[in-house]
Amino acid sequence: MCGLDLGVTQDGDGASQISMNRQTAFFQARAFLIAKKAALYAEQFEGLYVMMRGFGCAFCAGAAFYVGWGLSIRRGDCGALAEIPILIWAAIALALISALVAFFLEPFKKLANRFLAAFLLLALTGSGFVTGAWRFQPAPNSIPFPNYAESILWSCALLALLAAVKCFSAYKAFALSFAETIWRDFAANFSLEPKLTKASSDDSDGGE
Repeated sequence: MCGLDLGVTQDGDGASQISMNRQTAFFQARAFLIAKKAALYAEQFEGLYVMMRGFGCAFCAGAAFYVGWGLSIRRGDCGALAEIPILIWAAIALALISALVAFFLEPFKKLANRFLAAFLLLALTGSGFVTGAWRFQPAPNSIPFPNYAESILWSCALLALLAAVKCFSAYKAFALSFAETIWRDFAANFSLEPKLTKASSDDSDGGE
């Protein structure tokens, strides 16, 4: 297809030449459908999987923040509040380095993206810890901290994590549906393209 060896009888690993050829062929098929204005149905699945991916990342971030907030309640007098901001800034700096590695060094892109996600979650957890420790710092004439608040925070973290899992599951399903729709619509529209045939010599002579 498209002059590329897709290796339909082989399994791709995401990094081989066959995998790159398949990705190129997929983008060409999508461009073909867009040019024919036949990609509207596939674009609906694309929008859905992008939305679910965004929701999943947002819920993961929320879960990490709630975990840090919950941990801050039982910090006691450990004196860790002064070191946490340093940890947060270090995690942010390492996240930026991971982003640069993923952008400029293609062979390490997948690994760098994983480190990027881990450092961002660590920074969010630390931010939640600092927020909770500052919010519930004992003060004169302050309202006593309710005993059930810790349970509420951990419940929110668990619900956010479950929502993230659900969103990522839907993201995977919509991504597969998007790819299947692109190939199905491309096969249907490509087979309907009129084939150009050369006129025979008899036709060029007026059918004599």
